[in-house]
Amino acid sequence: MTEREFLNDKERAIKVDYRKISTILWNMKYILLMSIILCLTGAYFYIRYTTPIYKKNITVVLKNQQTQYSDNYQLISNTLGIGNKTSPDNQIFILKSATLMSRVVELGNFNVRYFSKGRFIDTEQYTDSPVKFSFKPKVNNEKVNINLEITFSAGKEIFIDSLSINNEPISLPTRKINFGQVVNTPAGSFNLTAQENIDVSKLIGQMCITRSNVENAARALTGALEITSSAQQPDALIISLREKHPKRIEDILNMLIDEYNILTKENDSQSILSTISFLDERIMGLEDELEEVEGSFTKYQTANELVDLGSQSQIAMNSEQGYKERSNDLRLQLNLLANIKKSFESNVHELIPANIGIIDGTLNTSISQYNQYVIDRNRMLAGSSENNPKVQIINDLIAVLRRNIKQSIDNLEADYKLQLQSTTKQQNLNQRELTAMPSKQLALTRMSRLQQVKEPLYTLLQQKREEALLMLSSLSNQAYVVDKAFGSDFPIYPKGGDIYMLALIVSIFVPVFIVLIMNIFRDKIIFEKDITDRTDILLLGAIPSALKNRKSPMKAHIITATGRDPLTESFRMLRTKLENFTINKKKQGGLILQISSSGPWEGKSFVSINMSLSLAYLGKKVLLIGADLHKPALSKYLGIDSKEKGLSTYLAGMVDDIHQVIIPHESTPNLEIIPAGPIPLNPSELLSLPLLEKTLDELRNEYDYIIIDSAPFLVVSSGFIISKYADCTLYIVRSDYTKFSAIDALNSIVKEGSLQSVMLLLNAVSFNKKSIYGVSRSGQAYGYGYGYGYVEHNKKNKSNL
Repeated sequence: MTEREFLNDKERAIKVDYRKISTILWNMKYILLMSIILCLTGAYFYIRYTTPIYKKNITVVLKNQQTQYSDNYQLISNTLGIGNKTSPDNQIFILKSATLMSRVVELGNFNVRYFSKGRFIDTEQYTDSPVKFSFKPKVNNEKVNINLEITFSAGKEIFIDSLSINNEPISLPTRKINFGQVVNTPAGSFNLTAQENIDVSKLIGQMCITRSNVENAARALTGALEITSSAQQPDALIISLREKHPKRIEDILNMLIDEYNILTKENDSQSILSTISFLDERIMGLEDELEEVEGSFTKYQTANELVDLGSQSQIAMNSEQGYKERSNDLRLQLNLLANIKKSFESNVHELIPANIGIIDGTLNTSISQYNQYVIDRNRMLAGSSENNPKVQIINDLIAVLRRNIKQSIDNLEADYKLQLQSTTKQQNLNQRELTAMPSKQLALTRMSRLQQVKEPLYTLLQQKREEALLMLSSLSNQAYVVDKAFGSDFPIYPKGGDIYMLALIVSIFVPVFIVLIMNIFRDKIIFEKDITDRTDILLLGAIPSALKNRKSPMKAHIITATGRDPLTESFRMLRTKLENFTINKKKQGGLILQISSSGPWEGKSFVSINMSLSLAYLGKKVLLIGADLHKPALSKYLGIDSKEKGLSTYLAGMVDDIHQVIIPHESTPNLEIIPAGPIPLNPSELLSLPLLEKTLDELRNEYDYIIIDSAPFLVVSSGFIISKYADCTLYIVRSDYTKFSAIDALNSIVKEGSLQSVMLLLNAVSFNKKSIYGVSRSGQAYGYGYGYGYVEHNKKNKSNL
């Protein structure tokens, strides 16, 4: 064979060996079975002792501006300039606010929870707690978290096992208390009372009672709250809550909607109540003024006996009346503007009385918009803070409207004052015509005119007040409940089917993944495929592990001529392949076969001996040469004294004839041996002498096969020296010992041309020892005629090479 005959530079396609994978899985069946049992058992206990989580839903519809209120409400709200537009996003924001949930927690006492102590898990007793816990905190000490553990003694007494407040243990003067007895603590006092229809004489067992501060409990519930709007109906909201007790979830959701409706009514009524308060204040002032005018008028008429002033005075007064009415209207507008301005400047975010008689439509519209923004802002602040971006946007809008309203008031005041000045001027001219009238008649007319000014304003304010009261009574719920809290009574977590399925998947994939990772990071050759995937060098075969004495590892198993064990048969098959394989001899005569490896302990000496014996049993004349002059092992295997003359003494010139160091095998006539001899100081130099090549050429004519046990290639250079004289090199690779890097190094050596005509042999394959990688540790079924009744296996001994 040429030096490139065994190499091929083509790219190898990566193929999946499904047979190998199925074999690995089959050999892992007991590991997988144990993993499945353990994981399913763990899943059972996890499901059994994990507190279940339930989920309930409630569906509500938010009433919009067109459907929320009655027609009267709409008419009056438009008249007063107060709108009530709702946004689903804003309402969701309010529903998820901690402020609203705090009201629910306080009303339903949801910050107190009762648990029955169990061996591994505590069970919540939401509706069937035998006792009721009441706590009265000290002043300014609302944020108190309490954890109380008690034991019932089948009587009127309760034993306090432990008490902690804000995670700090509290010691009490006595651990034994009675039902209803008040217990004082640094944070406040509490007592335990029996529920109705509970026979305290039958109470036994332990309980745990926890009390969280309202804010923490509200935020915990808010975090578990989910609100989504319907895609088909934007005003419809689906509110979901996850909790540990299904009945508790229903009560919280139902109470949440009730409190939400109450809160929205309170917010919506603020503007109306503010208007009513303003109207009441003005009506009371007008009543006092009318009483004073009417009293003065009556007294003046009685004192001066005035009845009818005549038509002449009436004509003059008609003109005067026109000017007075105009002046009164202007003064009324200025008065109303002054009142609004005074109310407007009192507070930045205070509602402004709307449509109380101002005739300017633009100003009324601005005031209505301003009131709406103030209502929206206060509604958002119920569930948020000033830092909320939406609140800040509304604040900016309110500031702009305030400037516009103030500018409008200033402009109207200036215009009305100019008109009043003009009207007053005309009135003065008309009054000159009335100077001739009796002073009594003129005074009476003035009093009558003042009364006529006050009465229409009084009537108008009374009407506006009644309209506001009607609007207040027309308020309805913001949210209409379509479906009360509903949902399955089965927990959403843990779900038994999902947990068991996950456990089953984990129990299968984790062991397989571990094995695959071990195989991926494996750096030693085990399979024949590990060799064939990494090199194109011919793999001659595989040798099973040999039996040896563990106390003396060098005394390895030697095959016999009549043996029927797998080791003997493997060398017979190896011998047959070697004979059938055409090897190009460098010179005429016998075949020189070098046997080496990448390092020590890979079995090159063991293979050399048994290969020589197998050929000798066939009748071939075989010479076995121990050429490992660095660390000779051949003599130890064969029981030859290392101090005996050998190859080293011949090459060193201490022996003239090579036949003087040849030793016949004690039981095989056709096999002769040249031991390595004493270890020299310069083994590589001795092997490089021309004498070795000359001697091998002479010995070719005397023997059919010359087997040379040389030093490892990757350790010293002696192997390369001998390879120049050998016709072929048999490179030994030991299963589960030789690393992949040795094959890579061999490929490089062959490609460089430093080694020619190479064959590989996989040694120490364990056929009897099963592995997760396959039938044997090699991962493949090495038949080769070693089984099926044709060979005898020594089952009492263990394979160890």
